[in-house]
Amino acid sequence: MARTGGENLQQEFSRGYDFILNTYGSAENIMPDKNAQTLLVKGIVIDIDFTVNKNYRLAAAQPPFSIYAKIIGEGLDVNDPELEVEKIFYAPLLSSHNLSIPEIGEEILIMRESTNVGAKGYYIGRISNTSALNYYPARKYMDSVQTGITDGSFKYGFSFDIKKIRDNKINQTPSDEVEAFSIPLTFGDVVQQGRSQTYIRHSFNRANKKGVLEQGLCFQEQSDGRLLQNIVTNTTLIEDPSIGETATKNIHFVSNSISKLGDYNLISTMPEELDQGDENAPDRAMIVNIADEIYNISSKEIQGGLYRQVLG
Repeated sequence: MARTGGENLQQEFSRGYDFILNTYGSAENIMPDKNAQTLLVKGIVIDIDFTVNKNYRLAAAQPPFSIYAKIIGEGLDVNDPELEVEKIFYAPLLSSHNLSIPEIGEEILIMRESTNVGAKGYYIGRISNTSALNYYPARKYMDSVQTGITDGSFKYGFSFDIKKIRDNKINQTPSDEVEAFSIPLTFGDVVQQGRSQTYIRHSFNRANKKGVLEQGLCFQEQSDGRLLQNIVTNTTLIEDPSIGETATKNIHFVSNSISKLGDYNLISTMPEELDQGDENAPDRAMIVNIADEIYNISSKEIQGGLYRQVLG
């Protein structure tokens, strides 16, 4: 086995321990295959450069949101990577107009410009090895293995405790108390989802194949991947243009009735041909806002008084 990084003294003076660690590391893809040319490597996020007002020279060498990561299977083993003098940062692969920033302690995929260890690299994003959208520690799936194997040396080849590094900046990270899962998706959807139950969904109404644009906040109790379904009268679930009941919702859609979003009755007087309860009424474009409280605030308002909209 060709080693590309340093080893701690315990490995140097205990060859039995060294054999076990390297054999296990090879099986878990911690130690790279000496016969393979690695194009993509995996790293553990240690820190992120959030400085945005850099001059062109600094930004060219280390763009904003570059990630300091320790690559699994490479580099000297250290007890505290935050104290290292030479920190290698990996720039975002994609444009900064659309980024998904990982958290400290997560495992990311890194692509290099060449197969050389010292080649310049770019991070693609967090590795998709979990159903949860919120924080997922590097190689958490190994924690269920017997005690001792979950040590950092076995999980990712380093002996530092990534949890302690994360705890130093826990106040800057989103809450991981509620496990967040994806909203329901279907063929052709374009969706952006945050780690704290936020979502933006470009989809279509399966009843009439017309577009749906929806965004909002899911309820915190919707943590099992299932959304609370709307109470829809005289329709089937497949005719529902929305994903279901959420904490807040703004939705643009085309349909023949507001009742497609739930058991709502329109009180406002409307022409007979636009009867909201008529399933045969013509389609019209609708914008619907749903929340406990809805405010429209004008920046021209001199006084700070607000009128709360109470709907329904």
